[in-house]
Amino acid sequence: MGRYHGRHTFDQLSNLRSCMIKQLRMEGLNSMRYPPHTAKKLSWARRFVLSHLNVQRLRNMVMLAMLASLAAFVVQFGPTYSAIWV
Repeated sequence: MGRYHGRHTFDQLSNLRSCMIKQLRMEGLNSMRYPPHTAKKLSWARRFVLSHLNVQRLRNMVMLAMLASLAAFVVQFGPTYSAIWV
């Protein structure tokens, strides 16, 4: 009972918790991140996401990925299938 003295004992018997310290600049603009998520907040989020979505660029990226996978297939299995087709 009488041996609980000093800093190490205090740390041992304390419930330590983490704490994040940050400046709250621009938090008014980030209010859509926090609940409650109302219809107004969801409409703003949809507008933001859809305004930054470039469909043509996405289509080009998908086409490039398909061509790259086709080229990898041809490079890997090309000689094997060419002997069968001849």
